[in-house]
Amino acid sequence: MDAAKPIELMGLAFDAAPCGILVVDDQGFIHLANTTTTELFGYPPAELVGQRVDALLPERFRESLAAGFARFADSPTRRLIGNETELCGLHKDGSEFPLEIEISDLKTASGMFTVAIVSDTSVRADARKRARDLEAAQHLEALESAEERYALAVSATSDGIWDWNIITNAEYFAPRWCEILGYAEDDPSLTRTYDSWAARIHPDDRERVEQALGAHLADRVPYDVTYRHQHKSGEYRWQNSRGQALYNDEGKPVRMVGAIRDVTESVYAHEKEIELERKLQAEEEHAKLSARLQQAQKMESLAVLAGGIAHDFNNLLVGILGNAGLARSMLTSASPAMEYVRDIETASHEAAQLVHQMLAYSGRGHFVIETLDLNALVEETTSLLSAVISKQAVLKYDLEASLPPIHGDASQIRQVLMNLITNASDAIGKKSGVIAISTGVIDADATYLADTDFVGKASETYVFVEISDTGCGMDAETREKIFDPFFSTKPEGHGLGLAAVLGIMRGHKGAIKIYSEVNQGTTFKVMFPPDPAAEVKASKLSPSIGGKAFRGEGLVLVIDDNETVCGVTKRVLQSVGFTVVTASDGRQGIATYKERREDNIVCVLLDLTMPHMDGLESFRLLRQENPDVRVLLMSGYNEAEAINQFVGKGLAGFLHKPFTPEQVVEGVRDVLELGRAEAE
Repeated sequence: MDAAKPIELMGLAFDAAPCGILVVDDQGFIHLANTTTTELFGYPPAELVGQRVDALLPERFRESLAAGFARFADSPTRRLIGNETELCGLHKDGSEFPLEIEISDLKTASGMFTVAIVSDTSVRADARKRARDLEAAQHLEALESAEERYALAVSATSDGIWDWNIITNAEYFAPRWCEILGYAEDDPSLTRTYDSWAARIHPDDRERVEQALGAHLADRVPYDVTYRHQHKSGEYRWQNSRGQALYNDEGKPVRMVGAIRDVTESVYAHEKEIELERKLQAEEEHAKLSARLQQAQKMESLAVLAGGIAHDFNNLLVGILGNAGLARSMLTSASPAMEYVRDIETASHEAAQLVHQMLAYSGRGHFVIETLDLNALVEETTSLLSAVISKQAVLKYDLEASLPPIHGDASQIRQVLMNLITNASDAIGKKSGVIAISTGVIDADATYLADTDFVGKASETYVFVEISDTGCGMDAETREKIFDPFFSTKPEGHGLGLAAVLGIMRGHKGAIKIYSEVNQGTTFKVMFPPDPAAEVKASKLSPSIGGKAFRGEGLVLVIDDNETVCGVTKRVLQSVGFTVVTASDGRQGIATYKERREDNIVCVLLDLTMPHMDGLESFRLLRQENPDVRVLLMSGYNEAEAINQFVGKGLAGFLHKPFTPEQVVEGVRDVLELGRAEAE
């Protein structure tokens, strides 16, 4: 290749470049310019060479160009001028056009030069402008579309939209909002401010609405409130209002938007439903009372019938036994007829026992009334029955000391105890089981007594004996019939045992309370009024544990679905110094524990069987909330079965239902002492 040809090619390439190229010395004078540069600025090459480069820019850009070149001189690295800020070139005819200059250094033997590559960015600027214009047009179109959709939504919804400017206190009400309250959209009487809106709220609802609004604005609690708002006609209409506040960068509410819905009809419908439910509940209660009355009347009729039959049958037995005795006196011991006469006498005596039971059922048996010690009767009766009670049954006693005496017939009450204990033994059968016998004093209110059978006399205090077994239990159908004469679940039974118990308790003005479930055992509690002529030593609770008075302190939570259990337990524990709160089921109990946990809950008494959430699930959630919580489980089931699901899970203790006041105090005391011992 010829040596001159590369130089020629370089010159052609220099002039053919699509952008202007200038070579500038360190003083800012142009030494070389290509053809494109002359086309951009309108100067022939001869005029460009020797000019200062800043002459190609309008006066307002020359200072920034000089600064750019100065920075380049300090740090000669390739850089772009005009890409971040506006930069214009100056044509020879005085016109301006946007440009961009990229500069780099050129080292030669003659010194340091700067190469400036100049580009006309007008095409690019036009493209950017068109893009901006298109974007603005699309944004405007989207905005108009959104506003149109918003307007359509506002007009189509059945809710009334409102918009409150919290800064200015002004309110916007959509046409539907106005319509709900009976106003025309342009009604001059409708003042559109927060104060006028609040003034139309029913006085009984205003504080509640303002509290809900304040909670939303301050703590962002969801705003959803139903209240009465005054219609233009003057009547109050029920409304449901929901809204959402908007907050500035400082977290202060500046605007709130929401909607109202007229719910008057649904509120009235709900009130009618409640009224209907109350009516149905009242009818159901009336039906229950009627059923109880009918049952009582049936039992009373049967008692009258049984008494009449027993009376007549007694007369017949007198004749049978008298004649049998006469016949026996005329016979010698060797007579073949003597065996038959003695069989007649034996059968007659057994019939007489049935007559005695029928008379007891009727409440007309022969009573020998005296002051009795119930504990002594229990001990005496169980001693007599020890030979006939199932060998698989274990007797357990919990007899309260210093029981108040009762007024009654010892033989009749002994018969009650015999019937209940032998029934408990039969219920256990050939399986292993427990018969638990306890005595005590109970304060029974009207609610507690309403769930008992055949209350003869109202009394706040009762002396009771309770007999529980772990046998087969009873279903509801059997439970309804157990006092019917001649009803029995035993093949050999005559069905007069519990009928006699009923009559005896009626004769003693007492009450019977029963708890039983299939395969869960049965508990009979028979209650007697204390002897009014004697001092009732235990009628008022005076807890004494281990011979000295026990005083408790701290908060105790009682969770039980039975109102009576909650009430009695609360009074007992309060009497020895505890503060007590109660909950009617597991859910409420968990919520109460979370709410009052900081108040030092020292113990939780938890029922095993409850609606909504049972004791096991409640215990799990309590332990989840506080692994160290001390829980005393309560149940009418036997202890082994009741606590089976809690083994190894941190249960603090067990309390068997029904319990005496001393038992519940002792149970809580033991739990607290156990907790202190573990802490040490």
